[in-house]
Amino acid sequence: YNNDSAMRFMPEVEGDTRDQRSHLAWCSLWLADCLRIAKPGAFLAVFTDWRQLANTIDAVQCGGFVFRGVAPWCKPTSRPQFGRMRNSAEYVVWGSRGAMPSDRDADIGPGHWVESFPTTREHMTEKPMGVMRDLAKQCIRGGVVLDPFGGASTTGCAALLEGRRFIGIETSPAYFEIACRRHAETEAMAE
Repeated sequence: YNNDSAMRFMPEVEGDTRDQRSHLAWCSLWLADCLRIAKPGAFLAVFTDWRQLANTIDAVQCGGFVFRGVAPWCKPTSRPQFGRMRNSAEYVVWGSRGAMPSDRDADIGPGHWVESFPTTREHMTEKPMGVMRDLAKQCIRGGVVLDPFGGASTTGCAALLEGRRFIGIETSPAYFEIACRRHAETEAMAE
């Protein structure tokens, strides 16, 4: 799919239509599961929009992670909504499983991004590869990146390109097929 009008034919994204209370409860549950398998000091990044920003910060903490901050992704090509201000940003709520060791072997993150949507999207919430590569570098070298909502697997491809191992979970068979194809293409490109 190469434009926003084609997105209406994409499979629904699970959890995207929840109200604020159920979103908070749902996120707290899956974040607690992530905490259970994360190593001490593990980096966490969760994308959200302005509507769920406060709830997402709460959910990170309810799930047991230490909330560390918010990094905005500004989208200069967001579509205008007449009579309103543009919703031209998403936010990465980030934290860690407990203390982050001062000697951890990971890159320093940029703190914000100004990057357009991918030119060709295969998932309605697909993120730019540059943003995802920066986030993958927050995982320690030799570490494992987990994406519990794999989608078209931009996270997985970014992790592979940055030399990190990857575990992705996706319940949609359509997106799972896309993810497998993109992984194969990324591995071929990296060789």
